[in-house]
Amino acid sequence: MKNNNVNSSHHLLRGIKNFFSRDLLWKIFSLVIAVFMWFLVMNTINPTEIKTFTAPITFENMEALTEKGYIVSNIQDFDSATVTIKVEASRPALDALSKTENKNSIKAKIDLSKIEIDQNSNFPYTITAAIVPSLPSNSYLYNYDISSYYPNGAEIEIDKAATRTIPVELATYGSPMSGYVADDATSDTEEVEVTGPNSIINTVEKVLATIDITNAKETVNKNCTMTVYDTNDTALKGFIIEPESINVSVVIKKNNVIKIEEPVTTGNLPDQLELLSIEYSPKSINATSFNDRVPESITLPPIDLTSITKETTKAIDISDILEKAGLEAKTKKINVTIKVGVKSAEDYVIPTSTIKAVGLGANYNINFVDDEITLEIGGVNNIDIATLTPMIDVTNLSEGKHTVPLKINLPANAVISEDPVVDIEITAKTTTPPEKIPEVETTLDIESTTELNEITTENFN
Repeated sequence: MKNNNVNSSHHLLRGIKNFFSRDLLWKIFSLVIAVFMWFLVMNTINPTEIKTFTAPITFENMEALTEKGYIVSNIQDFDSATVTIKVEASRPALDALSKTENKNSIKAKIDLSKIEIDQNSNFPYTITAAIVPSLPSNSYLYNYDISSYYPNGAEIEIDKAATRTIPVELATYGSPMSGYVADDATSDTEEVEVTGPNSIINTVEKVLATIDITNAKETVNKNCTMTVYDTNDTALKGFIIEPESINVSVVIKKNNVIKIEEPVTTGNLPDQLELLSIEYSPKSINATSFNDRVPESITLPPIDLTSITKETTKAIDISDILEKAGLEAKTKKINVTIKVGVKSAEDYVIPTSTIKAVGLGANYNINFVDDEITLEIGGVNNIDIATLTPMIDVTNLSEGKHTVPLKINLPANAVISEDPVVDIEITAKTTTPPEKIPEVETTLDIESTTELNEITTENFN
C-alpha cells in the first residue's frame, strides 16, 4: 500500500515537469493569443466613449516664483475659472472617473516654475501661461486619454513681490455647547510676515485667523490658517503668509446662574431711626467654572447698621467669594441699599429766601423754583429753623435750571429722613445802557446870523 502511494507521487511530479518542459514556445504563444483575445473582447463589449469634465485652475510651485522676487497679482481672477476637459475611455472607466472623489481631483494646473520673467518690463505686466490638465492619481486602474481641453492657456499678471509685517487678529466661528461660554481667542503669535504684489501690498489691513468652537464644551486648541484682508474688509488671494498657520486657543467654561442670598444685618441703628427695608441688586449673576461642582448661591457679608444715619447704598465686593468658589464673573459687586425712617419726625418748612448761595458768579442771578422746602427731621423736637443755616453751593454752575443739594446744620442727635435738594435757575445779569442825550443844533444859517447882528447893533444904539 505504501509503495503504491509513492509511485503515484512520482508519476504526478513527472507529469508536471513534462508539461512545463515540452513545447514551451507554443505555450507562450498561446498565452499571448489569449491575452489579445481578451482585449479584443473587452473592447467589443466596452467600446471607448468621450465625456466632458470641468476642472478648476490651480497654481503650482508658487515658491519658485517668489524665490526670484516675483508673484502673481491676479490670482483672485481665477476663483471661478475652469477648464473644459474631454476624456476618452471605456464606460466603466468614465463611470469611475465620474465619482465625486475622483471628479473633484481633476485639475487644470499652471506650473509657475516654468514662467520666464522679463526683468526689463514695467511691473506689473501680463503673460500667457500654459495650462496642463491632470487626472486623479488612482486612475491607473483604467486607461484614459485626454482628447482635448479648452482653454489651454491663461493670462496671468506678474508683479514684484513685497513683504510687510502685519498683526494677527483672532476670531471664533460657531457657538459652544448650550450651557457653556467661550473666552476670547488667544495665540502666542502676534504678527506674521505677508508677501504679496508690490502694487497692492499697502492695501493690506489685517490678517485674520478664525477658530471653530461649534458645540465645544472644553478648551479648544487648533492650528489655524489665516486670511489677508484689505482696508475694505475684502479677502485677498495669492498672498503668502509666514508662518502658514498658527496655534489658536479658546477656553470653554460652564456657565452657571448663581443666586445672591438676601443680605443679613448686624448691630443696631441709632435710636431715632428705624429700618424700613434692605434692597439689593442683582439678585443673581452669571458665573463660569471649569467643573460642575459649584455652589447654587452666594451669601454676602453681614451689613453693619451701627454707623447708618440715613438711607445708604453700599457696593459689596464679592471677588474673594467668587475665587474661593472657583467661579469667574464679570459682575463683582452687589449694590445693597439700606432704607431707614425717622422716629417721631417733624416737618420743618424753610423759606427758600433764607437759603444762602455760595460760589455764584458776579454776572449771574439765582432764582429758586419753589418758595419753600419741607424737611422731615427727627431725633430732636422743636428745632429753631434759624439754627439750620441752609446753604447751597453753585460753584461752576452755568446758566439754566439745576437741582442742587441743600446743606443744613443739624443739631446733635437729629437726623433727616432724606438728603434734601432744591431746584434753582441761574440767569445772566442784564445791564441797561444810559439814555442817549440829544445833540443841540449849534449851526445857524447866514440870514439868521445877519438878523442877529442887526438886532444887536440896534440895541447898542
